[in-house]
Amino acid sequence: MNDIDDAAQGVAEHVAVAAVAVRPSRPAAISPDTPQGACTNCATPLHGPVCHKCGQVHDVLHRPILSLVRESLEGLLALDGRFARTVPRLLVFPGHVTRDYLAGKRARFIPQFRLYILASILLFVITPLLLGDMGVSRNVSVDEQDLQHVRAGLEAASEGEDVTEARRAQIAEALDVLDRLEAGDAGALA
Repeated sequence: MNDIDDAAQGVAEHVAVAAVAVRPSRPAAISPDTPQGACTNCATPLHGPVCHKCGQVHDVLHRPILSLVRESLEGLLALDGRFARTVPRLLVFPGHVTRDYLAGKRARFIPQFRLYILASILLFVITPLLLGDMGVSRNVSVDEQDLQHVRAGLEAASEGEDVTEARRAQIAEALDVLDRLEAGDAGALA
């Protein structure tokens, strides 16, 4: 039994050393200001891949796109206090947030791709709900009197002597649209 325990201890030490000794795929422009083997967020010496004091994972900044997509989908379902700490600081001191994030102090901030996805959702889903349809009518109703008035104006404009051929073609096209509207084709406006 002692041999099995020794082997398990050796494997656990090897895994811990390999997890801490992760090398980035390429050097970052801003290197962390903490020594190697210490948490870049709180400077506590690491004893594994996750800091036991603050919970930040010791990982590289450059990741494949599939891991970013997986992380963003996972993060959309689990919002935590990092969103409330990131957004106000990002609005007031964007340079500080960026500098801290690139220096490795990432545990306190929401990941950038997750923030982008949430901002997109806010922009494209919530904004139309708040602003409404912005005066765009979905049901177009055309009054017969209005159509006759427009037709009379267009016919009078086409009979002028100083009207060019290009302008006459535009007026003819507009009269065609009026004919289609009178026939009940609401798609004629498009």
